[in-house]
Amino acid sequence: MIRSTSLILATLVASLVLGAVPAVARHAIYPSGTPAPASATTVTLFTLSLPPTGIPIPGDAGAQLMRSTWDLDAMVTVGARAFPPAVEVDYVVAGKIAIREQGPLLVAEVGPIGDLGDLRPVAQGTETVLDQGDIAVYQLAAPQEARNVGDTAATVVSVLIGVDDPDVVDPQAMASFDGVAFEQLGAFSSHDLAVVLADRSELTLRRTLLPAGSALPPYPFDPSAPDLLAVEAGTMEVGLDLDGDGTPEWWQSIQQHQAVNQLIGGTDRAIRAASDPQAGLESLPSGAGPKRGDPLIFLTLTFSGAPTDEETPTS
Repeated sequence: MIRSTSLILATLVASLVLGAVPAVARHAIYPSGTPAPASATTVTLFTLSLPPTGIPIPGDAGAQLMRSTWDLDAMVTVGARAFPPAVEVDYVVAGKIAIREQGPLLVAEVGPIGDLGDLRPVAQGTETVLDQGDIAVYQLAAPQEARNVGDTAATVVSVLIGVDDPDVVDPQAMASFDGVAFEQLGAFSSHDLAVVLADRSELTLRRTLLPAGSALPPYPFDPSAPDLLAVEAGTMEVGLDLDGDGTPEWWQSIQQHQAVNQLIGGTDRAIRAASDPQAGLESLPSGAGPKRGDPLIFLTLTFSGAPTDEETPTS
């Protein structure tokens, strides 16, 4: 549902990845304009078991994290094989989207905070409506229609998992995107995900609010659970502890619309919210960046090995 003919083909054909989903963890999300908490707050938006039932993940897959905004009455129409092989996971951040797939489609509906929502199959060609917090999983190459059926603009965050294989794309296939804007938030290469996708795995998307000037404890980069950080608001400062003494020696500013992916494997990484209103903004016009006191809001997309039956919670 979330792609633009030129942008997504260009970015999708540059990197992608996905898999089976018995259940989706349901948690609260941060509505727009939520005040910054006094301390760091992280919410899990969803966790999926991979691969999803009946929707195989292509071999040598990479992944992309995308965001799309849908105007009122926005419409998407995609023909068969308009894009390379991939699986797409859509999470509705705000609004209401109706989707009709001519291929396998799994959806989970939002429930009370902390509930587990089971993915259920939807018959091919049947329109289903996704509300805020709902999730859909489907094949990117199947014919599809989608539209904004709410009374406000809609926002969707998507994870695309697939391969760069332009030879299987039908150049005559129709793909139109009226009133939909797309943004790539970051990507994993097939090399990044080769190990974790070789067996059962999980995909988790989290959102973190971090007050200005505060920091998260340093943590090691783990190649068996690669993560991608995408800044939604504010300025993130990423510090690397190069000598392992617990104190980062090198910091880099990451602004909105930028992503952090696999910075120097084997080092500990620290995350903090910039408190300087001009931190990392030397190349931007004066006043264009976050102001003192603005919180940092970022998404973390993680691929990891699935827990064993002994490790799986029974709640």
